[in-house]
Amino acid sequence: MNTASSKERRFFDLAFKLAFCIHVNKEVAFFVAEDALDGLALTLGKQEKNRRPAEQLRGFLKWGERNRPIRKTVRLNEPQMLQWLVYKESEIWERQTERGEGLYLPTGEDLIVRYIKHLVYNTVRRDAFYVTLAVGPLLHQFDRRETRVFYDILTQSDSARMKDMNYIGKQRLEMLEMVARRFEPMIQMITIPGDEKHLVMQPTTPELVELVNELRRRFTPWETTCVIEPGFDITDIPGLYFSETSSDDEDLIAMNRIHTVLEPECFGRFTHGLSKYVQTLPSGDQDKSCNYDSLEERLKIPKFANSPEGSSRGDRFQAPPLAEEDYIRLSRLLEARSHRRKTFTPNKLLVYVDDLLAGSFDPAKTSQARRLIALDAGVIVVKGQDSVGEVTLAILPLTDDQFPGKAFRDSISHSGCMITIDLAPVHDSDGALTGLQLEVSYEQLGWRSRLIQRWLGLLSSQKAGHSWLIPAAVVAVLIILAGTLIWWRVVLRPAARKGGSPELTIQPQRREKVEENRAVALSTPSPPPKTSPSREADSMVASASWSTKREEAVGAIPIESTRGEKLVLDLSAAQTKIALNLPVFDEQGRQYYSYRLTLVGSETRLWQQTRQAPRTSLTGYSHSLDLLLTRRLPGPGPYDLQVEGNNKSGWLRIGHVMFSSRE
Repeated sequence: MNTASSKERRFFDLAFKLAFCIHVNKEVAFFVAEDALDGLALTLGKQEKNRRPAEQLRGFLKWGERNRPIRKTVRLNEPQMLQWLVYKESEIWERQTERGEGLYLPTGEDLIVRYIKHLVYNTVRRDAFYVTLAVGPLLHQFDRRETRVFYDILTQSDSARMKDMNYIGKQRLEMLEMVARRFEPMIQMITIPGDEKHLVMQPTTPELVELVNELRRRFTPWETTCVIEPGFDITDIPGLYFSETSSDDEDLIAMNRIHTVLEPECFGRFTHGLSKYVQTLPSGDQDKSCNYDSLEERLKIPKFANSPEGSSRGDRFQAPPLAEEDYIRLSRLLEARSHRRKTFTPNKLLVYVDDLLAGSFDPAKTSQARRLIALDAGVIVVKGQDSVGEVTLAILPLTDDQFPGKAFRDSISHSGCMITIDLAPVHDSDGALTGLQLEVSYEQLGWRSRLIQRWLGLLSSQKAGHSWLIPAAVVAVLIILAGTLIWWRVVLRPAARKGGSPELTIQPQRREKVEENRAVALSTPSPPPKTSPSREADSMVASASWSTKREEAVGAIPIESTRGEKLVLDLSAAQTKIALNLPVFDEQGRQYYSYRLTLVGSETRLWQQTRQAPRTSLTGYSHSLDLLLTRRLPGPGPYDLQVEGNNKSGWLRIGHVMFSSRE
């Protein structure tokens, strides 16, 4: 029985709890966490140390000084990238519920959660300056001067990081417009005297402050700590100062700064020290007017129109426990998707920018596609499509230092193909950056390319300090070659000389695989029915049809060999519907082409139907099937609904559902 590794379990637990905090729905949280964990290995743009920004991104002092180049993007570690992917995957489900098409209608509390999450999602991958804009001007209504002083002290007067107030105002407005696009038409923007744009806010209550603070704790990047020690000097915090001695230090310092801004207790310590600091400034210093007191009273959240009444749909901070069957389901999903990518031959490549289809191409006719995209694009996702459906092949979060002034390229290889993403800056006649030229390339790899990739992987491991891998790999290759030669001389050559029978010419590996499949198919047969009703009687008992509603796919009963649901149904109605979730692939990643459903009661077959698999899948790894029962069932039960799948090697038992009639 396949089960998730300890690392997969740990990561999945983290992702599931975070997704549940956002949705307060176990099934939606499960889907979000699965997709985030699956996407972790597909994410490009890891920002290796040699990726440095161009001249346009050099830091500047408020008076125009230019000095060392800075990196405007934070390198997230694996857990932090997983956390970011949960935010990304959650967005699709959020928009679905906001359209009234999901499993629940979002309440006012849900929209507050999504607002805070959206701010973190769009800023934490950039740097502490953008997180400061989210928490300072947007959440706590800092003015430009208060924001500048806050960020200057946060970076410990790092001249390469300082911003002037005009730049702060421009970036605040861009972030405000980003929020307005996301929540349009639920929020309203107004202009106040001084031509400053603001959102219409809702009243601040103690309950609102408590909710926002708890969300900030949960959305703070994982594996970070507060570096503000008791009795600290606000102008001398070593954990916030970058000494330029190591590029690795810059990532650590950047995450320390982000933690200080996001985590409410750490933020409170810092602003308390900052409030004392500005009071010590000379009376003629304009920065002395900055006020960092009573920040909880200054906290503001937009007023969301047309949101259903009700503060909460449950305890979002207490996720339900996961069972062993849940981890088995996760492991099977990851293995099935991995197997699909290894054997995948797409008939179409689709390119999504911020969850919107930006273009597609047939890799059999052309190997690449180009498109102009906006500067503020957030994430690029490349998917392949075949007769079964779509499968994600690459994810690229977009950040500032990936493109200005120079081209960016990154790629990811699967067993049979390579996906490459190129970004190039597009300038107007005055030299201003106006957009990005996106190019997505697809290359089918032969065995030589795969071998070269393996060696390149070993070489990179050697650079990381694992020098023993190279000689070990050489020895392994020699052993394999020697074994192949011996097998060829001892097994194949004698068989050829003897003129072996047709049975001996079958490839041993293929023969073993077929026999194994037959054994599995025969080991779990459907129970032999005592009697079989007529075809007309079958149609009177039940009918099955594929569903195209994604919300039904989410709420459907998963049919797996590791779980057997027990239901009590009211069969007094004219029809009773059971929504089933059938897997697309078996445990070895082989596709099911048809399904057979059998209803058994008292060891007698009451009904049986076979359905061909649909061409597409709404959930990516399962099909949603609606089973309609009439009340023509002989008694209260129990009844056993058995499901089998055919993957062209025989019928395999998938799982079953037990149910009885409610008296």
